[in-house]
Amino acid sequence: MTVTNQKLRDMAVALKALDQVRLPVLTSLQVAKLKNAVFIAVGPVEETRDKLIVQYADRDEQGKVIRGEGNSFRIAPERMEAFAEDYKRLLAEEAELPDIKFSLPMVVSATCDKCHHNMDRPLELEPSILSPLLEFIDIDGGG
Repeated sequence: MTVTNQKLRDMAVALKALDQVRLPVLTSLQVAKLKNAVFIAVGPVEETRDKLIVQYADRDEQGKVIRGEGNSFRIAPERMEAFAEDYKRLLAEEAELPDIKFSLPMVVSATCDKCHHNMDRPLELEPSILSPLLEFIDIDGGG
């Protein structure tokens, strides 16, 4: 399946969040396969992004990139348009992913916090997790 680099980055975030959900074994296996493929494909995208930052970011007296809070960086206004254009081109490039499909169950196993007995509970995921993965998900039992 062909996806843009932007989609790859979005999928990486969504798959990290989905990683926190207890899923049936076969679903977990398919999610793990997709996650591995996405992280392999997104690696060069992140490396290229870092190179663009080094190329365009403001530098201190020693020539090092000036980093702010949360690993942010500054780009002078006169270089911002060129950076944005190069970054936009990078995110528009396409990559190939294996056509991996997985089903999400309507309920998942859970443990009661009060009495610790096993129970089923509805699977609840934020739309922001599901959205980048829609082409890869089949939902059991409808909506």
